[in-house]
Amino acid sequence: FYSYYPYQEEVRSQTSSDGDYYTAEYELGNTDILYAYDDAYRFKSYADQLGFNAGYIRFLKKYEDRSQYYSIYKPKLVYGHLLAALIVNANSTADNANIRIQKVELIDVYTSATLYIADSRKSGNMSGKIEPVGNRDNIVLKGGDNGEKTDFSDIVLGTDYRELSKFIVFPGSETHPVTKFAMNVTFGIYVNGTLSGNPVTKTATVTPPRNKTVFEAGKKYNVNITVDDALNIELIETSLNEFDEGGDTGFTWN
Repeated sequence: FYSYYPYQEEVRSQTSSDGDYYTAEYELGNTDILYAYDDAYRFKSYADQLGFNAGYIRFLKKYEDRSQYYSIYKPKLVYGHLLAALIVNANSTADNANIRIQKVELIDVYTSATLYIADSRKSGNMSGKIEPVGNRDNIVLKGGDNGEKTDFSDIVLGTDYRELSKFIVFPGSETHPVTKFAMNVTFGIYVNGTLSGNPVTKTATVTPPRNKTVFEAGKKYNVNITVDDALNIELIETSLNEFDEGGDTGFTWN
């Protein structure tokens, strides 16, 4: 089983089959891709009952009160995240509340990927794996109620971190490892809610936790941006949380 989140009517995966694989292609940046797999077990006393089909499920329901059937043979589908999340948070020192972040962008990253839904080869091991396809490009941070907001200058930063939004990214694989992300942050000085002067863009390098060399699927990485003054934005070390839990990450402004 495979799915994506959050559900949006305009998101449509392109599915195809070449005889060996059944695949779906997704655009990356804002959509999480989920995958779950389980094998059907043959009942010892009912050899004809095999496969997660209607007959199999009806048979299980019939013996729902018999735990040796229902608990062992029922489908167990635990969805896993195939991508990683970069949670972008920002705050400001007390004297710099007039500095706001306009735009955040990942530079030269994979923007589409293929999900291998099923591998029909006898020795196949691609089911549930994801690999990037196409050319690399930039991904702009999007948020807001409709998921289309790209300008975050309406958010007045305080000393407490506020989440702007998140990137959903390809975390890397054996054939396509990802060891860092380049992130552009554009900010400006606002006086009475109006931009004063030209915006400034700075670039940071986002790296995995100190004891890791690559990013991992199913984890979310908190990117905490602190605005010090008009010419200095600090990206401090951040904690790593999973759609399980993690460690600390490293970030360096270029």
